[in-house]
Amino acid sequence: MSSPRRSLVPFSAALGGLAVSAALALAAPAAAEPAMRSVSAEGVGVVSLAPDRASIMIGVEEMRDTAAEAMEAVSAAAAGVIAALRHVGVPAADIATMDISLGPLMRRAPAADEPARVVGYRARNMLRVNVTDLSRLGQAVGAAAAAGGNAISSVAFDSSEAEEARRRALALAVEDARRRAEIMAASAGARLGPVQELSESGEPRPMMRMQAAMADGAAPVMPGERTLSVRVHGRWALVD
Repeated sequence: MSSPRRSLVPFSAALGGLAVSAALALAAPAAAEPAMRSVSAEGVGVVSLAPDRASIMIGVEEMRDTAAEAMEAVSAAAAGVIAALRHVGVPAADIATMDISLGPLMRRAPAADEPARVVGYRARNMLRVNVTDLSRLGQAVGAAAAAGGNAISSVAFDSSEAEEARRRALALAVEDARRRAEIMAASAGARLGPVQELSESGEPRPMMRMQAAMADGAAPVMPGERTLSVRVHGRWALVD
């Protein structure tokens, strides 16, 4: 009765030894596999393009004794600015009201313990004007100012070729990163293998300078040139 139980002990030990040997045999190739060598580099691509359209914020601001008078005055002034823009060829679809505001004008009381009092009201109407023909930009700005536009806050230039320029800048950035990686690899006595990672670092950075001066009639506006800068990060395998 006791002999069968004694025969189980060496059989279990043999199974345990076989499992350990198999695990070591499977782990040995992974441990012996060399680490993949690689090189990383960043590249920059810059493309210049001329703007062909602009967006202007043109506002009118009026101050009157009562809120109703201020709103009536600013509405009439805004209508005059819109009419002037239409007269110089800006389509109605390119003129949009962005903000209308009305608030009291407060005057501080002479005595510190007295509350400030309302002395009038300020109304404001802001228009966004898109100009797709830059040859008419100065004329549009001058016409708006002459018609009562007294809060011209910004002129932003853009280009219809911006997306194509971004693609060109991205391709140039990749070429630049690969060229840098090739120089480093050659200095180390190796060559570039397959690309392992490629990513864009941050958002494209548009840079544009603009100079403008207001004058009677047409306002001289110089849109300058837009520069689009793209940066990428790449990693390549190294081969002998």
